[in-house]
Amino acid sequence: MIGDGTTASKVITGDRLFNYDALLQEGAKLIECMTKPISQSKKLLSDRLFELEEEGATALGPALLVALGMASHKQGSKIIIATDGLANVGIGSLEEKTGTARHVYQQMGQYAKEKGVSVSVISIKGTECSMENLGGVADVSGGDVNIVDPLDLSSNLNSMLANPLVATQVQVNVLLHRDLFFRNEDAFITTSSNSDGKLLKNRIKKDVGNVTKTTELSFLFGFSSEASNNTDLPFQVQITYSALNGMKCLRTITDIKRLTTNLEEATREVDLRVFSAVVGQECASMAHKGKYKAALQTAQANEKLLKQAVSQRKGSEEDKILLNQFQETFHEIESNVEQQMSLDKAEGFSDDDSEQSMSFLSSNRRDGVSNNIYQMKNAKADACIVM
Repeated sequence: MIGDGTTASKVITGDRLFNYDALLQEGAKLIECMTKPISQSKKLLSDRLFELEEEGATALGPALLVALGMASHKQGSKIIIATDGLANVGIGSLEEKTGTARHVYQQMGQYAKEKGVSVSVISIKGTECSMENLGGVADVSGGDVNIVDPLDLSSNLNSMLANPLVATQVQVNVLLHRDLFFRNEDAFITTSSNSDGKLLKNRIKKDVGNVTKTTELSFLFGFSSEASNNTDLPFQVQITYSALNGMKCLRTITDIKRLTTNLEEATREVDLRVFSAVVGQECASMAHKGKYKAALQTAQANEKLLKQAVSQRKGSEEDKILLNQFQETFHEIESNVEQQMSLDKAEGFSDDDSEQSMSFLSSNRRDGVSNNIYQMKNAKADACIVM
């Protein structure tokens, strides 16, 4: 541990590398000794950095816990993990595919989320770091995940730092009209007025955690079989969050949307950027659970729908570019997922929805596939840029 470079470095060894709470405390104590701002300590830190020599094992788990202990003192802090290898010593060692390490990284991600700290992960092409586990920390805490060429490392670091957190402890309540219901959601609000504890499938509550200016959420909904003949339906979103200055805030957004049964009108009005991002998030969520076949089928069906929309809209240049981006992205993912399915099948597992199968599929996932999945889970409509 170097701190701000003004004091002697400290090395953590032995049993302390396996002690979750002790490592967090080491980080908290270190931050108390850091008195110099980066403007005064930059040269000291640079000198210390270039004095480092590669040797021994990779104590990535302990290093992340110490960093969390340091960063948790201030909401909005960011941690970036840049690694070219597998964590193989101390808490969170990934040399053996066990559920213990997975649980540890899930616990770290949840701790970062609660403290208003985002963790991002950068891995180097051609190496394996178990992105499935490390990327899970980023996924929960609102960070980014990427596998890059070593020559692009600096630009990727700058990109991650350029997107700061704007709020923490974010929770989102979404309320639909009773004629509608949410699809594929597991955060329904339970009614308190009925003694049977009935689920209200037109209301959900999402514990989002940390957000940046580019954070996007999407929700899929459908019509109930007993829908009325309303032509206009209300929607409401209630957002509670903590500002970085500690202020507790509430924002409510209410809107009314007109309904149509005219497919041509609906196709003409659809926002293809949002459509592409939502499909990406939905397919990635399925794949993350090990439901590869369902993810591929959903992507293929929506690719067909997107083609129809572009055709009916007379295929503007912008629409054609968006369709091409959609196809390129999903064909890359399709190739990676099919290779992963072949590897899983060779070891006797398939996405049969059993708990044992789902656990294996996650632990056996290659870094390239995990990277694709985590990036698509955070697909953004604003990322569909037409030059």
